Order: sequence, then structure tokens, then C-alpha cells
Amino acid sequence: MLKAINHEITNSSTNELILEFVELRKKTMELFNPLKTEDAVIQSDPFGSPPNWHIAHVTWFYQKILEKHSKESSKIKNTFKTSEINTDYLNSYYQQFKNILPKDQRGRFPRPTVSQSIEYRKTIDKSIINFLKTFKKKLPENIKYDILLANHHEMQHQELMIYDIQNYFARFSDPVDNYNIKNINKKPDTRYRNSRKMVEIDGGIYNLGFKGIGFSYDNELPEHKIYLHPYKIDITPVSNDDFIKFIEDDGYKRFEFWLADGWEKVKSEKWNSPLYWFERDGKWFKKDFTGIKEIDLEEPVVNISYYEADAYAKWIGKRLPTEAEWEKAASWNERLQEKTPYPWGNENPTEEHANLLEKVIMGVIR
Repeated sequence: MLKAINHEITNSSTNELILEFVELRKKTMELFNPLKTEDAVIQSDPFGSPPNWHIAHVTWFYQKILEKHSKESSKIKNTFKTSEINTDYLNSYYQQFKNILPKDQRGRFPRPTVSQSIEYRKTIDKSIINFLKTFKKKLPENIKYDILLANHHEMQHQELMIYDIQNYFARFSDPVDNYNIKNINKKPDTRYRNSRKMVEIDGGIYNLGFKGIGFSYDNELPEHKIYLHPYKIDITPVSNDDFIKFIEDDGYKRFEFWLADGWEKVKSEKWNSPLYWFERDGKWFKKDFTGIKEIDLEEPVVNISYYEADAYAKWIGKRLPTEAEWEKAASWNERLQEKTPYPWGNENPTEEHANLLEKVIMGVIR
């Protein structure tokens, strides 16, 4: 975590932080609640985690923040009630806390139980809110950063949980045997048009990383100068239609497009299409949260690995962008001569810009 900065946050900012925390934790349980107990404790694949582990692990992360700051201020001890459940199974890879459970073992130790995890969340939720309320006037910047870090950590696990849930239910051929989240919204009309056009990006010295006001992860720091050669980048994502052409040209059968370890994956795991796809009567389908549906040709292709993306790029005579190339293309505003948070500017994203989890679209938008 970042070293504490000698700057303090006003009480209004503290209230906003509490509100963000409450809404975030509520959203996690909205994603979790449709699951039956039997489904919530299954680890569908070694690369994933049981949904029950997700909701308990992110809570453990907040508990560690409370424990950290209770050592710094005696008033915090009065707000924190230690849970009586065993949390030894919840450490993912944080070495300082020991008792790390290997990722592929999480499904073999369904502890805490689902009911315990839910009660554990309630206990820590109250403790975090009471802890923040102890700062009547000002909230130290180092505490704000730690809570924001935990919030962003939980947002990551919301996404991971959705991936794991999709992976789990994809194994059941019955379209009705599915994750039944309530109130899935319709996709907005974004008037998407797939294009293979490319935009030219100037080369030269570029400042890679984060510098500014607001939250950032430590791996975005410090901002540093790099040199970029001029390059071009596609203005729209690769579509399903584009990728099907790669499949039809025997892309999964031609080793010359693949990295060596990627080609070994293709052979050993018998890859012939993106994850969850299957072919029927010459058409491609997949099971998603709305059931079994035909692949939409105009949607951006998803559920492919780095190896598949790299092979496609070679097949079409291009390459994948580097991190620095992608960052400059996505954030540099030539007119303003500065970075903006989003490719379109400083305005927060809406459903017209992206598939936002809080909009409950549960699918790719064009």
C-alpha cells in the first residue's frame, strides 16, 4: 500500500465513502443471492473460486484493514468486533498473513459455510461503517486509500464471481439450469458498426502510468517516460464475425499462427473455438445467462485467451498492442495535450460506452 500522505478528507467525503461501501457490498450480494447453496460452494475450475469464497475473502480483506488501523488508534478497537468464524481459508496470496490456501484447493475447503459467510459480511460491514463514523470531522488520507483499495478489490471480485458463475453453469446443457439473476436489462441501442479501420497514433516520448488526483493501484506508479514508435490501432474491437473467419480458415489447426506454449494448449485441450462456443448445423452457439443463443456476429469476441488473440492477430497480419500503446490510444487527448480517464474524455461512462455491471445487462454490448 502507498505511504500515508499528510492530507485529510472532509466529513462529506467520509459520508460519500460510506455510501460507496454500502452500495458496493449490496451489489455483491445481489450477484450472490440467486445461487443455491449447492452451487455457491463449487469451484468450477482450478483457475476460478467458489462464489462463497469470493464473498468471504473480500470481507476478510476489510477485516485486515480494521486490524491494521486498530494498532494505530485506540478508539478503533471499540468499533471492531472480531468474528468467531475460522478465516484461515480466506487468504489468497498475501504473505504477511500466512495460512495461504492454494487457489486450486478452495473448493475442497468450503469454510466458512454459506450462512457463516453471510453473517461474517454483516459483522464486518457494521464494523467498517462504525469505524469510519468515528472520524467526525476529518478522515486521514491513508485510511481513505485503504478503504478505496478494498472497495476496488471487491469490484474485481464481483467480475471474477460472474466469470466463475458463467463457467459453472455452462457445463449444464439444459438452458433452464442456469444462473437466474433478476431483472436483466435489455442491451441499449449503441448503433455499433464494426470496422477494420485503423487510426494512426504519433510516436515519441510518452508518460506511462498514473499521475494525478484520485485512486490508483501501486502497479500504475510511478508515471515514467518511455519511447513509442508511430503505430496504428483498430478503432473497434474484433467481432465474432471476424473471429469466425479465422476459425473457418483453420486457424486452430495451423501452428504457424501460435506461440509454442499456446499451440501445446490447442493440442492438449482440443481447442477449436472460443470458450463456451459450440457448433450446430453450421452455426455457432453458446450458453450465457439468458440461455442458449446463436452467436451474434456483430458483438465483440469474448472468452478467448491471450494465445487465441495473438494467433488471430498474426493470421490477419497484425499484432497485439503493447500496454503503453494501448494506454496512449485510450487515454491521450491530443487537443488538450493531457490524459483523460476515458477515451471519450472525463465524463463517467454510461451504458452507451460500456457494459456496466450495475446496469445488469449481463452480456456484451456492441
